[in-house]
Amino acid sequence: MKICLINAPSSAEFYDSVEFKDAGIRRATCSPQLGILSVAALTERLGCVTSVYDSNRAFFNFADSVGEAHLTEFAGVVARQIGAIDAEIYGFGSICSAYPLTLRIARLVKAIRPNAIILMGGPQASVVAGPTLRAFPFVDFILRGETEESLPIFLDELSGRGRLDRVPGLAYRSVWGIELNPSAAVIGDLDALPFPA
Repeated sequence: MKICLINAPSSAEFYDSVEFKDAGIRRATCSPQLGILSVAALTERLGCVTSVYDSNRAFFNFADSVGEAHLTEFAGVVARQIGAIDAEIYGFGSICSAYPLTLRIARLVKAIRPNAIILMGGPQASVVAGPTLRAFPFVDFILRGETEESLPIFLDELSGRGRLDRVPGLAYRSVWGIELNPSAAVIGDLDALPFPA
């Protein structure tokens, strides 16, 4: 299975040139996001071909090339770059402040890759899983909470029996409406997780 993981575009909050050219802001927002790298290590361990797209570095590259006047075009540009990555699942990380932009990018990626799965994760998607699935039909699934234990089950059910009700923390649509499976257990042994990719 081919998976593309995309971090939340938190750098896009800095839309004036004084902010987006600041070295401290760039250093802070371009530091590796360990959550998404931990998920990447897990998917690689499962044998998935995994790509990680750094939306923060993409934002700074875009801002440097076009300047302030064209920053509203970022979602379309980044969606085309992400959509050019061959994947069956596009997994978007989320945080509160960048959630509207993340959803815009995800919608555009789904338009480019209509047969691909849009999977959301991260703290913001976890908190508003039901409302997100009701409002945004291009979002296929949301994995709530820590996904290191639930993602392997999700991938197994997706490619096998399709028993989505067995996936802890999964939010999805069924013939009965929006389903929110019970949350996954807290990870008992952090040392058992693979080192971040």
